[in-house]
Amino acid sequence: MRTVDATLLAALQSGAPLPYLKAYVGYANGTVKNSHTNVRAYRLTGTTLEFWIPSVTNYGSDQECIWLERGLQIAGTNYTITTGRFFIWEEEYLPDSVTRFKGAIVPPEYYSDPGDVTYHVAIDTFFTEYGKTVTFLDPAEAWLGYQFLPDGQMIIMNNAIRFFNLLHQKRLIRVCDNGGEDVRVYSADVLGASLATVTVEDEFSVFSTKTRSRQYIWRDELETVHQDGAVTDPIHNLGYLEAADACPARNFQTIEAVAYIRPDLRFQDGDSITLSMYKGTKTAGIFARVTEEFDSKASKLPRWRLKLEADPIFDNTEGGALPSTIERVSNYTPLNTSRFDGVLTVNENNLQAAMDHIDDHAHTYSLILGANPARATVPAGATNYLAPFGTALLVSTNPYASAFPIGGTLRNLCVQIFTAQPADGSLVVTVQVDGTSTALTLTIAAGSAAGKYYDTAHTVAFTANTAVRFKIVNNSPTLPCGELSTFTIELYVIPTT
Repeated sequence: MRTVDATLLAALQSGAPLPYLKAYVGYANGTVKNSHTNVRAYRLTGTTLEFWIPSVTNYGSDQECIWLERGLQIAGTNYTITTGRFFIWEEEYLPDSVTRFKGAIVPPEYYSDPGDVTYHVAIDTFFTEYGKTVTFLDPAEAWLGYQFLPDGQMIIMNNAIRFFNLLHQKRLIRVCDNGGEDVRVYSADVLGASLATVTVEDEFSVFSTKTRSRQYIWRDELETVHQDGAVTDPIHNLGYLEAADACPARNFQTIEAVAYIRPDLRFQDGDSITLSMYKGTKTAGIFARVTEEFDSKASKLPRWRLKLEADPIFDNTEGGALPSTIERVSNYTPLNTSRFDGVLTVNENNLQAAMDHIDDHAHTYSLILGANPARATVPAGATNYLAPFGTALLVSTNPYASAFPIGGTLRNLCVQIFTAQPADGSLVVTVQVDGTSTALTLTIAAGSAAGKYYDTAHTVAFTANTAVRFKIVNNSPTLPCGELSTFTIELYVIPTT
């Protein structure tokens, strides 16, 4: 766990609203080419950094790396920490003069080096190649002295970042940026003493998988195949492990959890954290996997938050050559994950993991329900109604609505007025379901200018074959409301089959 300035830590824990951010674009030696404090959004994991910044010039030239400084400005003083440098993988030029950069802690290039060395040497040598030092979370662990691959074999990667998959496959090893061009390395095998307790109340989930256990298989220097765990469990192939060396002590996936909390810059991947849930009646110890997220345009608060999740441990394919005598091997055929950028990620890099993930994926979709009353107005002090897809307002004595054969969640109400609302009364738009007003509503204040107005804070459960309409109340006692242009609402659907 990082040591963070006490002033910064106290401010973060008190809920200071917005961060001080500075994004850097530059070179592998740390030379800065451009920097921006107007960061639109960022997402930082242990091995990747992505941010969106204003485009003031064409960056498509010789820059190599990105890095990020983040923290708070308190009484005119910046209290911040800075990531290490991430090698640029993607640059995307977007509308509204925005550029998106994405990088990883190693570049997307070919890597090879002798593999018949210890884990310690193999890992040190790999990161030295890219200008990084290594800090082992527990430098006394025995596996650091084990031989990585058989005599005479090489580590060969068409893309260097796949070395991380190999580490995890062979020894449940994880890596993450540690700042200052240092990389933290740990094995998610034996959970150490808890470093902190985090209370989670609102956004969290705790879950388990039906295939939490694994049986390890491996082959030693004499080509003897070994096994550890129940033979009925899915296989996790460790590849090469010498006869005198021990396999990981853990072959059981503990509880999984995901929680969103206020940003706490102390936490890093690999920290042993205790989650306290249900008002302290339940706790769970986890290896932390940390994602920092910030989006200045997000409708959901807080805009700056930390995603804290339990390391899933067995989310990857097995490493090394698969013994031909072992059955059920084809399920774990490795996949090329370099183009997985949708439902699948680099973690689903074998057939079984990919199919499990696809099977668990909820294929959600959204429908936009809209109406346009063609700049009609509601008379002074009157109430009118409008149905989705409608083009005319109807008075309260003859309301109508549209029914839909599917259910879901109604959210993200948007109303546009073409002219200003009178100064002596507001305009209130409410979504009604089967004639009953819901919490999905917005008020356009008296005297408001022409423009778009939103309610993104509320949601309403919506069942199939119920009817929806917009109720429009003009509270001006003297004048018609501003001319009404468009009404839209999102129907978010999670299919049940």
